[in-house]
Amino acid sequence: MSKRQKNFQYKITQYPKDLSAPEKSARILEKGGLIIFPTKGVYGIGADIHNNDAVKKIYQIKKRDFAKPLLILINNIEDVEKYCTNIPSVFFTLMKDFWPGDITFIMEASKHVPEILTGKTGKIGVRIPAHPFLKELQKFFKSPITGTSANISTQPATDIFEELNYELIEKSDFLIKSNETGSKIPSTILDSTNQGIKVLRQGRVTIKDLKKHLIMIDK
Repeated sequence: MSKRQKNFQYKITQYPKDLSAPEKSARILEKGGLIIFPTKGVYGIGADIHNNDAVKKIYQIKKRDFAKPLLILINNIEDVEKYCTNIPSVFFTLMKDFWPGDITFIMEASKHVPEILTGKTGKIGVRIPAHPFLKELQKFFKSPITGTSANISTQPATDIFEELNYELIEKSDFLIKSNETGSKIPSTILDSTNQGIKVLRQGRVTIKDLKKHLIMIDK
């Protein structure tokens, strides 16, 4: 923990050392609070996707353009059909093979996705998270949460807790530190909202991996 972070030690905990962290986080999210949490890649900042004020606060403290959609972390594959429409059948095959984690899918958002999350684009990115903390959190908090990285939009994201932006720490309500982030390589991003399926970012799943599933991908 950095010297500046020690000023906020009262709202920082470690997982899995603190096994109550997921339940505490759920209570904070239910009240409209923000949490900073570990993923298999970089640290993320989360809010209940159905709380517009909390989501708006994330945009504001990240200094993120409201026209840019936010990723949501869902609990199971069934949630895909609730929050997305016009889902390519091959996506379900890839979800079964590469989830939790590894691939973020961008699809057309359903009516259940608050407009603020889509940046009025009609698109939403979804992923089931793989980190043990987030898996436990889902037992206590059933709504999806935002999965955007915990950084100012003009600055790089980080998988090192001590490198988290001071302003984000100050304005968040609870922070979970973990040594299990594991990978600097982000998830692969696939987009089906235009014609065909496109790789927007090659990450932990490579194009070669995807082609093994016999799908045609536009580079």
